[in-house]
Amino acid sequence: MRVRATFLFAVFLILTQCVFAQTTYTYVGPDGGNWSNPDNWSPTGIPATGWQDGTGGGDSAQIAAAVSVNFDDDYGTGYINSLTVGANSTYNQSAGTLNAGSINFSGTGNQSGGTINASVATFGGTYSLSGSGRIATPEAGEDDLEFDGTFFQTAGSVGSNETIGIGGFYTLSDGELGSDAFYVRPGATLIQTGGSAGGGSLSLIDGTASAPANFTLSAGEFSSLGNVAIDGISDIDQSGGTIVGESGCQIGINAGDEVQYTFAGGTLGDKTTLFINLGAVSFTQSGGIVNPLEYIQTAANTIYTMQSGSMHMIQLTNGGQFIFDAHPAAPLSAPTMSVEYFTQTSTGTLSLQGLSPESAALLSFSSSAILDGTLVITLNTSYTPEMGDDFVLISSASLTGTFADYDLPTLSNGLYFQPIYTPTNFSLEIVPEPGTLVLVAAGLLAWGCRKRQHCS
Repeated sequence: MRVRATFLFAVFLILTQCVFAQTTYTYVGPDGGNWSNPDNWSPTGIPATGWQDGTGGGDSAQIAAAVSVNFDDDYGTGYINSLTVGANSTYNQSAGTLNAGSINFSGTGNQSGGTINASVATFGGTYSLSGSGRIATPEAGEDDLEFDGTFFQTAGSVGSNETIGIGGFYTLSDGELGSDAFYVRPGATLIQTGGSAGGGSLSLIDGTASAPANFTLSAGEFSSLGNVAIDGISDIDQSGGTIVGESGCQIGINAGDEVQYTFAGGTLGDKTTLFINLGAVSFTQSGGIVNPLEYIQTAANTIYTMQSGSMHMIQLTNGGQFIFDAHPAAPLSAPTMSVEYFTQTSTGTLSLQGLSPESAALLSFSSSAILDGTLVITLNTSYTPEMGDDFVLISSASLTGTFADYDLPTLSNGLYFQPIYTPTNFSLEIVPEPGTLVLVAAGLLAWGCRKRQHCS
């Protein structure tokens, strides 16, 4: 009985191996040949599909020679185990569906149509996606699409249920690029001139000191249903388009972060709470609209420079450096703000640049302003200070607190800036220094005495 059971088990193993045997097919056909031609593969045949759940199970295919292979067939719902495209090879797809457990592109890919589904895929080399082309992952499982080479997307869609990682150079000019979690990794560059990109729960741009992450947005939308997080060592250049985080935008999350953000146009923070905190963040706005519900910068080494453009929000809290240029160089126009509540903490510095008496009510907050920290003033180079000139710098329905420190220009002719606080305004007035008043009074008294003596 035991011998019979052993024999039946051995037969079962042999049959199982026969049924589920996997073959590796190597392309040996001519340049420009078709995937569907059995004579183009060794052994002769076409890589067959296997299991239906995205884990592969079928044959494997490899293209290693310096040839171009055309795919335009439909493999239905079955999956080949893997596809490998070597560094000297080219894969072209214009139609059909290719399902694979894993894909590794090291060569060149041109996809103008059809669909590629892969549980795990790495796109090195150079790949172009256009037309109705689509790259996706199965509906279930921990699926990753990694783009470590040069990828050009001019249309179509790229999507993953789990993760998309940009590790190389990716250009998006139209179409859709999205996943649950979206990463621009250290040393990578994402250039977006159109279309939409981002993650369902997190969009993270994260570089290092030796490999900064770079993101350039001139049109389109970069978004997240959760947070848009920009940290590490990153360079962001936005001249258009929109960056949206439904639950927030966080720029410079950690103490070691160094983010350079140049904002020249577009919209940042629409419908979000925008945080800049802890890291050494340098944010320069020369255009566009910063439009979150609330802006908070809590670290002393965060710098927001507003040269032009507009800011619209409910709450602005400054614990770092906020620089407002009232008279920017041409062709920039003076920035504008629409803010309900303003708070400057003890670590904050408010720097108002290019001032003249015409800068009246420079900053206006419709509900309240709470002052602390340091005030820094620079004057317009074309302005000559005169006694009695009055600068109304901050106005609010309710103004409380005072600046703890002042860094004000030194004036000539015995004049200086006198801070004046009222319940609704903060202003600076040019007045004589106290010592100058004493000297003037003494001079007038002496002149009066001499005049009386002369008259008598």
